[in-house]
Amino acid sequence: MGGIAVAFRHPKVELFYLLIAFYFLLYSARAFFEWKFERKSRQYILSLFTMILLVGLLWIINGPLAFILK
Repeated sequence: MGGIAVAFRHPKVELFYLLIAFYFLLYSARAFFEWKFERKSRQYILSLFTMILLVGLLWIINGPLAFILK
């Protein structure tokens, strides 16, 4: 994934926002296909929850907790 992120790196776009977009799209597509083809297993709910948790955690780490990483 590092090579892909470097290839699409633009001076005005931070890598963090690309990472959030990647995880959002990945888990959204996963949840959609789980909902479409395995509706009875309800696995798509876990995928949606994971997406919300992961994107929220990344957003918090970059926002209020950014001073820890500097």
